Amino acid sequence: QLTSWLRAQHLYSSKLQDLYTNRVVSGYPLSMAEELFAEFALKNGSIHVIETLDLRGHDSYTKSLRYEASHKALVLDLAQDELQKSSERIAVIAADDYATMKPAVSMLNRKASTVVSMDSASDRQWLADFVSKSLHLSTLLMPIPDKQSVAGHI
Repeated sequence: QLTSWLRAQHLYSSKLQDLYTNRVVSGYPLSMAEELFAEFALKNGSIHVIETLDLRGHDSYTKSLRYEASHKALVLDLAQDELQKSSERIAVIAADDYATMKPAVSMLNRKASTVVSMDSASDRQWLADFVSKSLHLSTLLMPIPDKQSVAGHI
């Protein structure tokens, strides 16, 4: 869902060098030695990273979801160590049942500087405004459509 939104805005790139041409890039290397990459990165003086966790469609907090959430938290933690203090570490989360997924949400909340819930219109607007301002766009972006408007993953 996030990648589709960025592509539709012509702001997504899989090429690392496009980080310097006002694009959001995928696979930003935080540690080559440990083979840890941020899912998304953008640059505005500082490099900001975004990790997503789609917990929709799950009835319980499984071992594989715990692993995925732990990995995302590790990436955000490494970003805190490796990037400038002014760097944002954003976690974008979607879930059908936030109470069931509370351990994952809590884990990411501890390591992210900002948590964006895809169920919150104001959170989606904050993310659109952040990307707009960070990439110095001439107009503000429309927020990511809510899950009822778009089928797919974040």
